Formats: sequence, structure tokens, C-alpha cells
Amino acid sequence: MEYISLNRLGGAAGCPADAEAAARFRAALPEGCKGTFAVARRIAPVIIDFDLVMQEGAASVSLAKGLGLPVVPCIRRQVERARTDFPQRLQLELTNCCNNDCVMCPRHGGHFTRKPKHMDLDLVRRALDEIAQHYNYQLQLFHIGEPLLHPRIFEILDMLEDYPTLGRKWISSKGQELTPDIMRRVLTSKVDYFNYSLLAMTPATYARIVPNGDYATVRGNLERLADLKRDLGVQRPYLRAQMIEMDEALHEIDAFLDTWADRVDLLSVNRLETFSNRIDAKVTSAIKPRESIGPRACKRLERGDLYILSNGEVTVCDTDFNGELSLGNLNETTLAEMARGARYRQIIDSHERGDYSQIELCRHCEDWNL
Repeated sequence: MEYISLNRLGGAAGCPADAEAAARFRAALPEGCKGTFAVARRIAPVIIDFDLVMQEGAASVSLAKGLGLPVVPCIRRQVERARTDFPQRLQLELTNCCNNDCVMCPRHGGHFTRKPKHMDLDLVRRALDEIAQHYNYQLQLFHIGEPLLHPRIFEILDMLEDYPTLGRKWISSKGQELTPDIMRRVLTSKVDYFNYSLLAMTPATYARIVPNGDYATVRGNLERLADLKRDLGVQRPYLRAQMIEMDEALHEIDAFLDTWADRVDLLSVNRLETFSNRIDAKVTSAIKPRESIGPRACKRLERGDLYILSNGEVTVCDTDFNGELSLGNLNETTLAEMARGARYRQIIDSHERGDYSQIELCRHCEDWNL
């Protein structure tokens, strides 16, 4: 779930605090429910557009103000899928290399088996050439790996200047590799959203989640990035700080929301993904049973997601980090051909029938509604 500061939400200034609604809301809270995260997550999310302007949900804003909260939960209004013959949300894995060993990542438990690979620049260009010809609403320049480790990341950022029809462009980083030069280049690029995985609020908690990480550097870089964005006076990229709702970090989520609400544009508390139960057993055992509402349906297939791995293999799900469900290789065919192909249709048909037994990754998936 994403959260946005009441001071940053476009349109929030015109919503007065609702003390009466807040009193009723408090009276209905479960015993012991307190803290920003526990309370805010029970408020109906406001609907915002991709420029963080409220479209619906004035009552939720008034309620949050009445409760004295710094944030309100939000959902970005999703664009209706305009076509079914081409993916509408794509991830382009610039590299599968990473300098961290996060305990909730599949590479931590030895499940990740692909060889280290930076995407060739020719393949990046081939992907962008095709994507730009079709309507899509989101392009994420990351997958499994730290995109800023790509040795030609500046050239890739410059490439975006040539493609005004790529949809909203995201990049994501854990922040350890950020330098003043990289910060400035990203903040002055055509990237629309910069997702920053902070993951913790103290060095001790960060060390449990990222054993080989440097928390002082990661937190300091986020502070410097936020300050530089303010000093440059740029609206985009919107800066989105992220933590994960996992046992190791739950006790720090309140501090995360309270501290960063007015320093960044968006806050996210992500649900822990299980990657079809292919993460460290100690982490998996801490995952609480998940409530399913309504019939099971894969959100990634409904949205029309495709994932282009750094070696060119194309798959339908981020759980498939080794490319086992590959639809083909972008070095040899096109995204459009893969999206129309029999393999893709077979996967979609099995999900529409509710038959997950034929696909190993789908059979064990707990993340189908993310």
C-alpha cells in the first residue's frame, strides 16, 4: 500500500479535518490499535492520478486530518487496458547484478540461477524502439538487480530523451551506489518515478535485512537525494521511499511514515513477496496466512505485464526470475509476436479456467493478487 503526505497531496488543502468522523473511527478501532501505520491502513485509500493529485477520497483526507495523521493511504488510478495484443506494463531488467544480499530476495537462498548479465545496449535500444511504437502506461527499468550498477546507465538515461511515448518510466534502487553525479543525472532525466528501497529506520534492523549493506550510506543518500530534488526545483521524478511489511521491520514502519512523509513524494509499505515460496525458509515461515477475497485471478496477467530479462528472455511474472516460463527471446523475435503467441495464450487460458496445476510457479504462488 502507498501513502502520501497530507501536505503533498494535490487537492488536500480544501478538505477540513472531520473531528466527528475521527471520534467514531477511534471508537471502532480494535483494542491496542495505535500508531500511524496501524491506524492509517484502516482508512479507505484516496484515489490519485500519476501526478499525485486527488481524484476521489476527500472524506478520507478529512478523517486523516481529524485523527492527526501525517499521511493517508492512496491508490494511483490505473489506466484501463486499452489493448490486449501488446503488454501494458513492462519491466526492462537493465542488469541482474546486485551488490546486496537481502534476506527476502530469491538470490539469498540460492534459488536465482541465471548468470550475471548487464543488458547489452543494442538490446535496450531494440526494446525501447518497439515499446515506443505501442501504447503502454508504465515502463520499469529494473527487475532482479540494481539498475545503477549497469556500467552504461547514463547512456540508457539519455536514450529516454528519444522516446516520448514510453509511458511512465520508473527506476528503483537500494541507494548504496548513488553518487552526487548519479543523483543529478537521474533527477534531470526523463524518469517519472524513483523508487528507493530504504527497508529500515535503524542500522540494527537494516543489518538483519541486508546483512552486507551500509545503512549509513543508504539513509544518507536518500536524505541527499531529497534535498537535491528540492534544490533543483524539479517536479519529476517523484521520489518514492519504500519499506517491506516483514517481521524484521514492522516495529519501524511508524517511524518511517512519520519521518519521511514530508521529505519524499510517496511512501510505500510493500507486502512481502514469496516468489512461489522460493525465498529463505526463515523469512517464509514468518509470512502470515493471506486472506483471499473472491476468485483467484493473476493481477499481472490481467494488467498485461511482461518482464524482459537482461539476457533477452521474456516472461510473464516477476516470480519467474530464472525465465522458466519464457515466451521467447527479444534478440530473436518481437514483444508483439510473443504477446500473440501460443505460449502466452496457453498461460492466460489456464488462469481463466482457474487451473494452476500445470504451471509449477503458479501452483505455489501466494502473490497472484499483487
